[in-house]
Amino acid sequence: MCEVSNKIIFCTCHSDLDELEDAWIYARFVDGKEEYIIGMPIMPNFINPVTHKANRYRICRMLNQRNCFDIDILHIDRDQLHLSFDKYSLFYSFEYRNSKWRSIESEPLMMEWYHDIIHYGKMKEMYKM
Repeated sequence: MCEVSNKIIFCTCHSDLDELEDAWIYARFVDGKEEYIIGMPIMPNFINPVTHKANRYRICRMLNQRNCFDIDILHIDRDQLHLSFDKYSLFYSFEYRNSKWRSIESEPLMMEWYHDIIHYGKMKEMYKM
């Protein structure tokens, strides 16, 4: 797997999340929500730990330096952004707190436990050339 780009664009131009190979999901915290979703785990592809850490750092830095979305989103504490590369074979999650994005540990089934999906779409310019 290539390194993730620092120029990713989160596009809302796609209507069906299930059809996307490389998707972003923006979820908003809902106070009092506890909705556990059960499903089959998807084992991630192996990625070199150094590359994985560099990707998390690069994406987090990009999120904090510029607007990567093709729409205006008012970020609120506890909002989450989940990035799925190659149908969840590589998954990164970030949470917005105190006016900054931070990398968090998460997995696809957990994203709707305490949050509602409010935006999603296709990622563009995802990989470093």
